[in-house]
Amino acid sequence: IQKKMPKTMLKDIKPNITIEEFIENIELIEISKLLNCKLPNYYSNVIMYNLEKLDSKNHPIICTDARQKKFYYYTEGEWKLDKKIMKDIKSKIFHLVLDQLILMRKKTNNNEETCICMSKFFDVEKYPNEKLLDKIQIELGKQMPSINDLDFD
Repeated sequence: IQKKMPKTMLKDIKPNITIEEFIENIELIEISKLLNCKLPNYYSNVIMYNLEKLDSKNHPIICTDARQKKFYYYTEGEWKLDKKIMKDIKSKIFHLVLDQLILMRKKTNNNEETCICMSKFFDVEKYPNEKLLDKIQIELGKQMPSINDLDFD
């Protein structure tokens, strides 16, 4: 068992993309996938889809403890533990999905699939903001490789 602290383990990892650049370039997966999963899973799937496009050495997000929801973000040339960044990621995805739902609504004349996606996406009773953020981090922690499993050589 490694006893190194995450900051020590991360000091030599220098991704070529910052978390801000990652957020700016997030792309959605098909909005219809929202029909087949829970809302937090959709968010975490979008994040993983975008991370998987990058070499693991260039991931600007690293989960060091999935149970504790500890995510380090590469920003300003260093790794930071900052809960606000996950809110920024969630906000970016929210606005992208919102734009897609508006387009879908216009194109499909509010068909059943569009209505289901919209009701799932805007289910604030089931997923109020903080609860949704917490669940996204839990799902993302489950999907991300452990820092010990990443190959940085």
